[in-house]
Amino acid sequence: MDVQRWFGVRWPGVSTAWRRPSMRLASATIAIASVAGVMVGGALPAQAAGNPTGVLNCIQVTAQGWLAWWGYNNPGTAETIPVGSDNEFSPAPANRGQPTDFAAGENDFAFSTLFPANSSLEWSFEDSNYTANYRSPVCGPTGPQGPAGPAGTQGPAGPAGSAGPAGSPGPAGKQGPAGKAGPAGKAGPAGKPGPAGSLRIIGKKVKVVGPASGRTATATAKCPVGTELLGGGVKVLHYGSGAVTALGSDYPSSKRIWTGAGVALDLPSHAIMTVTAYALCSLHTKSTKKKK
Repeated sequence: MDVQRWFGVRWPGVSTAWRRPSMRLASATIAIASVAGVMVGGALPAQAAGNPTGVLNCIQVTAQGWLAWWGYNNPGTAETIPVGSDNEFSPAPANRGQPTDFAAGENDFAFSTLFPANSSLEWSFEDSNYTANYRSPVCGPTGPQGPAGPAGTQGPAGPAGSAGPAGSPGPAGKQGPAGKAGPAGKAGPAGKPGPAGSLRIIGKKVKVVGPASGRTATATAKCPVGTELLGGGVKVLHYGSGAVTALGSDYPSSKRIWTGAGVALDLPSHAIMTVTAYALCSLHTKSTKKKK
């Protein structure tokens, strides 16, 4: 914005583009003063290379007081001016947040200071004084926001943070594929010998033909000579309508014989009952030679 057109006055050979802060003063008296050849409350003066000079850009009226916006022009190279006699405010405090590092070139609206309304604030900078008071120019309305600047380069990665707390266990995953079969292991020790095998002997079937009632039939199964009886059993069957039979007995009657009996409780005519004994014998044979 052309400051000469903004304030409705013209200064020969002076035209400066201003930045504008974000607040607007509803009404105020605007006046421009010139001190020692430096324009107070306007554009930065054109000058030859030398020491930095300051400028009061404008003031804003806020609910907290007056807000003064300051800038500077450094025609030389960047330099540092600490807070002190060459860089201080009055009345106190002398340090009101003003910069101490001053880049080269014109730098409008470099910083701002808040001070009581209807009072005066003076910045002493490099042997010159710049005053903000009721005679200072009023900041204009906020202009439209400019386009976003290009993204800066990415900064270096920061240090790794401390490890956070362990999270809760997640759900169990699916079972993976079966791995390859490993090598065969060594053969284990031989086991204890198992029991000897056996031989089943079926005895002679005994038959009873009806009519009969309460008749008992006995059958036996005998192991061969030289073997031992390991166990046995008996099977009682009947054929014919109305026949009723029962198991009478079932036991080893000697070391080589199994005996069983069936009872014909009621055998009508032409009905039959059969009784068959079974012996379970060892396979090995005992020596039958007598000891001398």
